[in-house]
Formats: sequence, C-alpha cells, structure tokens
Amino acid sequence: MPRRLWRHQDSRWIRRLLPACDNDVSLARRQLTWLKEKTRNPTLLDRHVYDRVVRHKPLQYILGTQPFGDLEIVTRPPVLIPRWETEEWVHRLIDILLPHVKAKSQGAQERPFRVLDICTGSGCIALALAAHLPPHRTQIIATDISDDAIALAQHNYHDNKSLIQNHVDFQQVDVFSDAMQRMDPFDLIVSNPPYITFDDYKDLDPDVKQWEDVRALVADEDGMAVHRRIVELASNGLLLRSSKLQRQGKGESSITTTTRIPIPRLAMEFGGTHQAVSLKRMMKPMLNDVQVWKDLAGKDRVVVGA
Repeated sequence: MPRRLWRHQDSRWIRRLLPACDNDVSLARRQLTWLKEKTRNPTLLDRHVYDRVVRHKPLQYILGTQPFGDLEIVTRPPVLIPRWETEEWVHRLIDILLPHVKAKSQGAQERPFRVLDICTGSGCIALALAAHLPPHRTQIIATDISDDAIALAQHNYHDNKSLIQNHVDFQQVDVFSDAMQRMDPFDLIVSNPPYITFDDYKDLDPDVKQWEDVRALVADEDGMAVHRRIVELASNGLLLRSSKLQRQGKGESSITTTTRIPIPRLAMEFGGTHQAVSLKRMMKPMLNDVQVWKDLAGKDRVVVGA
C-alpha cells in the first residue's frame, strides 16, 4: 500500500481505537503500532480494530502474547492475562529467594527447594520462578481448576523451554479438593488467586468480564475465599514445611548464618487495601513475619509471610 494511503488508514484506525483507549490519542497510536507488528494486512487490521473496539477483546488476546520479565507468555481466552503488577512482585520475590536457594544448592545432599503455585493460569509465576532460580535445584508444582489454563501453561512451558532451568509439573486440581492435602510439603506457596467480589464484578470493564474466566477473577467471602483455603492448607502441617533454618557449623556453607533469615514461605496477590488487614490476620498465627508489599503504583498488592 502506498505510504500516503497508509497514513490515511492510520488516522482512521486511531480514531476508531479511541473509545477503547479512554480517548487517549497517544495510547491509541501505541495500540495501533502493536497491532501493525502483528500484521500489515489492512483487512486483518480492520478486523483486529473491530475486535478491540466493538467486541472489547483485550489487546493481549489479539496480539497473542504478553511479556512477563524475559518470558513471552502466550495468551488466549478465557485464561487470565498476566498483569504487570504480578510480574513486579514475582521478580521481587525471586531476588529475595536467590541467595537462599543458591546457598542450599551448595550441599550435595540438600533436598531441592519445593514451590507450589496455586491458580497458575497461564503459568507465568511458576515459569518465572523456574527460569530464574538456580538450575535443577527447584521443584515446582503448579495447579489450576481450569483445563484451559493447564493446557496453556504447558504450552508456555514448552515455548519458553530454552529459558527455563527447572522442571514444572502442571496439574489440574481444585484448591478445595482433598487432593491438595495429599501433596508432599513445600518450602514456598505462591498464588495469584481470584480476589474480586461479586458486587465489584458487575462493574468490571467488558474487556475483562466478557473474556476472562470468572473463576480466575471472583471469589466468595469478600473476595478472599481462596486465600482462606490456601492459608488453611498451609497451616495444617501438610503443605508447608517447617521454616527452621540450619545454623552454621563445621563444613557448612559460609552463606548460611546463625540468625534466622526471613525467607518468604507464602505469597498471595490480592485486590487492595480493604483486604490487607484480614489477610494479615489470617496468616499471623502460623508465620512470624507477615508483610504487605505495594506495587509500583503504590497500591497494596501482595501479602508475604516468612
């Protein structure tokens, strides 16, 4: 297509994209740029713009992928799209875990560091941990109730295989089933569970409500039913190993110290400050150090217990 006609088409597409971009011209331009990276075919671009504006299809589903750190996560409905807020806290968690897992890996007889990712969705959290923790020293099991989610997570595992250093076992399991209690204990449990209330769900943008699985978004008990179940599983002595750390002695790694290092044992994303107090109260009976981390926008985002 001649350059002059492309410019005319661009202006038309940008105008059409404005309602899906809160009438922000800069955002509409950026979205058009991303769509044009997917295809230069005007007919297909027309279709993508139509899907974005009229059908409220999320841009990530149209493009088909979403970056998560250095991983490229395939996205397809109805599996939850990875968000930047989740990416931020997961990599903060990795930075804290790395020295601990490296120290453990120096002992030939040391058992692997075991992680359970509940409500894995696209697999982004489990795969980020598998990619960045020391090679072959971490065992990760990732569960979800949705067969669509497990299929997509396995797809992402194989697509990012060249970057992943540890095995991830994806399992279709309902967090409320008895099967959760039959697992061997873990050193760390992570989760981005559903946390939206049914009342708040009614007011969600159609980009979310019409496309993403309601089971990945909404929970009973003021949005905290799954959080409460995870805490119950962690505190029953079956899913979470003892947090006692070895003291330094003859022949032990100098990295290990004689004082207790606050290694995260349980990390759960949630929806905002209104849930933070209740979640901290749930976790404090079983964990000594419970903190709320804010995201880069300054919003309470994840509760972490050590």
